[in-house]
Amino acid sequence: MFLLIKLFFLKEKFGWQAYKSHVLGLLVQYGRRGFLQGKIELKFTTASEIPKGQGGTIYVPGSGLTFRDKAILSFSETIQSINNELIWKTYRYHYQRTSGYYFTYEKESTTDVIRKPEHHLHVLLPFPHFNSASMNLENVLKLIEVNFYSNNTKLVGRSIYIESL
Repeated sequence: MFLLIKLFFLKEKFGWQAYKSHVLGLLVQYGRRGFLQGKIELKFTTASEIPKGQGGTIYVPGSGLTFRDKAILSFSETIQSINNELIWKTYRYHYQRTSGYYFTYEKESTTDVIRKPEHHLHVLLPFPHFNSASMNLENVLKLIEVNFYSNNTKLVGRSIYIESL
């Protein structure tokens, strides 16, 4: 329960190096459980606004991570570690099914919190920006698993289409 509360507020009590290992382990776990297939490749780069050794950007090169039904998750996170506390500066998690249905969680700086909240969600279209809770990779993977791959949803192999009026 304590871990979930910490994840919700996007503050972790471990440093940048430990977080990189955590992300690798998380993706390996999803691969072993049969959710992800193919090569799992991550890139770690420095970010100009973050002092060297205190964080950087994690992202998936190319088209992203491939799920067993060919859905794709691409993501990037720019994170800074201050006194072993991780702070997400920006993030983007884009999940897309083969039917074209997608959602994207983003954290971006903004000057208009009504039109474009700092933490926001897109579904099917780049606009509007729906206000959302803070997200992280682990919670996005759990959300995808529960909504698209659990025995209760039975969405694997089905297409989701939205008809226009």
